[in-house]
Order: sequence, then structure tokens, then C-alpha cells
Amino acid sequence: MSRILIIITSIIFLSPSLYAKTDIKLNLEVGESYHQTMNAKSVINQVLSSKEIDMLMSMSGSMTYTVTEKKENIYTMEVVYDSLSMGVSMQGYNAEYNSETPKDTTDYISILLAALKDTKFGISMTDRGKIVDINNFESLFDKAFKSIQKLEPTVRKQLEANLKNSFGKENFKNSFETITAIFPPKPVEIGRQWQAEAVLNNNMPVRINTLYKFENETDDNYVITGVGTLISYQPKDGNNNTTPYTYQLTGTVGSEIKLDKNTGWIKEARVKQEMNGYSMLKSEIGTENPNKIEMEFKVITTYND
Repeated sequence: MSRILIIITSIIFLSPSLYAKTDIKLNLEVGESYHQTMNAKSVINQVLSSKEIDMLMSMSGSMTYTVTEKKENIYTMEVVYDSLSMGVSMQGYNAEYNSETPKDTTDYISILLAALKDTKFGISMTDRGKIVDINNFESLFDKAFKSIQKLEPTVRKQLEANLKNSFGKENFKNSFETITAIFPPKPVEIGRQWQAEAVLNNNMPVRINTLYKFENETDDNYVITGVGTLISYQPKDGNNNTTPYTYQLTGTVGSEIKLDKNTGWIKEARVKQEMNGYSMLKSEIGTENPNKIEMEFKVITTYND
């Protein structure tokens, strides 16, 4: 029996694959272009004046990232939106907007989305997926705002504010990092976990804490899973947020991500978020009987290269 135990112990300690650590990070090539397609589908349930209202929303986008330089662990990249689309459906109301097919001169949402296309801006990103700088981003909005100058000023300003909240510099950074800043800080073996935090600071600010795990690897991919929590918060610069509402929401997030073993770029990913709570007008904060609107969100987002 003792001899068998010695043999088993020897096999365990001599096996290089059992405890082998892998440095999972981006390994991109200068001059190469990398693509990412995102599709998000949301179901939003609201209780307003004792009536339940269901809203279906969709958003899709395709982007190209071209690596122009690498210094130490920082990549410099040119980024461009290839296409963008949105859809809304609720209680007999249906609307679709697409950068590829602006319907007519009054479809200003599609016109705005089309104006965001094909204008390059730059990002600097670490090999762990953290953005350290964004430049020339304002050129996107210069082009977009010129396309809606004929609109009535009040409507135009509201559209401009909504565009900045949805596609603004800070929101782009935070949204991008929710799916890129997922890498472990150091080499890990299969089964190892690590923590990451992300913040979305748009119309509905949310803080996301996720516990990621190096789940598995195949011949071509690393498989990472994540489970976490979401909680809304009030940003310090809340006065810069154009929405008149504030939110109190909590929820969960689960993800499965496949990374290319050679580049670390996302091959495919699926992220599921669920939140519930309420919203209320900012003007009613501190009042005796604020009107709280009960809300429930279910969002499934997929990514492909």
C-alpha cells in the first residue's frame, strides 16, 4: 500500500499539466485588425399607476479595432463603428433605427447612428483590457450633430444629450471594459478565481462586481465564466446626468466567455443580467410620498468576433 501511495504522489507532483499556470491576456499584433459584434436584448417591466408595462429593447453594433502600436504592455488602436441599430417595442408601439438604412429625412435617430459610422477615434489599452486613454472621440459627435441641425432646438438638444449619454466617451470606456477588463492580474491555473469591478455611468449608473474563473481550455480557446452582483448608485457628478430619474436597483450577472488562445481576443461571449427595484423622479427625493416606479430588467448580451 505504501508503495502505491508513493507512486500516486509522484505522478501528482510530476504532472506538469495539473498545476500549470497560464498567463491569460491580450496578445495582439501591430497592423492587424480585430472585430467585435454585440447584440443586446432587454425586457423591461414597469409598474406605472398600478399597470404593468412591458418594453422590449434591442441594440446591435459592429466595431473594428486596428492595432497601430505597442509599447511595453500598452496597445494603441484605431477604432471605428461599422454599423449600429436599435429597436423599441411596447404596447403597440414599434420603432427600429439603423445606421445602414435611414428611412427618410425625419428618421433622425437612424441619421445619428449613420453619422457615428466610419469616423475613426483612438484608444490606448493595456494587455489586461483596461482603457487608459481615448482620443479624437469628439469627432464622432461633431459629425453626428451636424446631421440634425435642421431639428427644432429643444428636440435637437435632447437628442444630443441622449447621444452623449449612450455613446459618450466615459460610457464607451466603462461599457467596453465590462467585457475586456476580465483578465486575471497574474498567471492562473484551471479552477482559479479572481475579482473584477466595472462601472456603468450612463443614464442608469450601475456598479458590477464579478468573480471570474478560469473554467477550461480547448485546442483553440480559453473558457472563462463569471458570476457577480449589480447595484445602482448615485454618481458624484449626478447633476451632469440628463435623465430626470434616479434608480435603486440590485441584481445578478452571469457570463461565459471564450478567448482565442493566440490573441486573447473574445471569440464569443454571453452575458446575462437581471435587476429589479424602482425608479423615481430626482425632484421627489426627500419628499414625504415619492412616486416609486417598480422595475425589472432582464438583459442578454452576446459578443462575437
